[in-house]
Amino acid sequence: MGSLYTQTGRWEYALSYLQNALAKVKEGGHEWAAATWAPLYVNLGQIYRIAKQYDQAIRCFKHAQFLSSDNSTVYTGLAFVYALQGEPMLAVEYCHKALDKERQDPFTIQLLEMSLSALALASVGDEAKSDKSDEDGTSAVASLRQFSTPIY
Repeated sequence: MGSLYTQTGRWEYALSYLQNALAKVKEGGHEWAAATWAPLYVNLGQIYRIAKQYDQAIRCFKHAQFLSSDNSTVYTGLAFVYALQGEPMLAVEYCHKALDKERQDPFTIQLLEMSLSALALASVGDEAKSDKSDEDGTSAVASLRQFSTPIY
């Protein structure tokens, strides 16, 4: 149900449903079932990212990482959140980790390219501030912000 709510853009319902599912997992003492419950944390992370609750999103993705360290989606999720927070170095780091797991993921490759562009802009100094005054929205960071729904 949480995925269905997410796909239809009903984020509040998705968040409520996923939080209830997580509470039931914790009550039942089945948190050890990593393969089953890691996707729950990934989905929660996606919803928190969409809601711009980035610290919560990072917590969820980190928990999913603990449960399933081989899941490339976890690392891409972290990279995406860090990119949206204006942390291109961390975004690049997590993109590389994701691509180590799944080399041909087109979204992660695009995110890596945008994060590297943002990192290059930041290294130029004052020009990195052009993201805020970028009239036509073509800067790398502005491009990242166009994604408002889960991509993967």
